[in-house]
Amino acid sequence: MDAGPEKYAPRSEADILDLILANPFAWVVGAGEGFSATPLPLRPRLDADGKLVALVGHFARSNPQVARLRADPRAALLFIGHHAYVSVSWLSDRTQAPTWNYSSVAFDCDLTF
Repeated sequence: MDAGPEKYAPRSEADILDLILANPFAWVVGAGEGFSATPLPLRPRLDADGKLVALVGHFARSNPQVARLRADPRAALLFIGHHAYVSVSWLSDRTQAPTWNYSSVAFDCDLTF
């Protein structure tokens, strides 16, 4: 998935792994026909060098999204990390609008069951 402007890119692969380990509850959003999404805990699988190579989770068999994902296994995996309101009073330029600061990571994946 597109990371957006470079200034928002993670500093390292370790930042991504840290976010997933601290916030393993992700949205699995199916890319197939019709909207489908399930919140699901996902755990990282690492290779011998400690590089993220897969994410592993468990769907309930009764989850209707399973049939959709078996037919079209493309999905987005969306993790949200720490987030907080940023008041204008915290900014050196008081003409700026308040904002919300957050960390997130998204993966565009093909799922296997």
